[in-house]
Amino acid sequence: MENTGYLIMNSSKHLTYDLNSELRKQDLTAPQWAVLQQINHYQQERPTTAKQLVTLLDMDKPTLSVILKRLEQKNFIIKKRSSHDSRSYELFLTDSGKQTYLSGEKISEHVLEKFIAPLSIEEKRQLNELLQKLNGV
Repeated sequence: MENTGYLIMNSSKHLTYDLNSELRKQDLTAPQWAVLQQINHYQQERPTTAKQLVTLLDMDKPTLSVILKRLEQKNFIIKKRSSHDSRSYELFLTDSGKQTYLSGEKISEHVLEKFIAPLSIEEKRQLNELLQKLNGV
């Protein structure tokens, strides 16, 4: 039996590679899409800030800063000064950003379905349960 850690890391690597390959067609990377995904999710309740994204995505500040700058240049997000704290900015998806997020969502679902296609319905359910358990969900 191969090392479980290696198998998990290798699966993650292949999934990330496939996702990046498909997202590149939308002029997007997996980390950029993850940022759009989080902004979209929290925009429903209340706007998010870069500081919150650093924690949510477990990403360092310089990396996130570069991603936010690129997303802003592509007109996918806008930053507005926070009404609660004048030192921070709240992040919002533009209409173009919302469309890109939705496209990325479809791409992500397609890539994942293709990746787990060899599994039976029961195996997919078991995998999901095991991953939730490992991630403390």
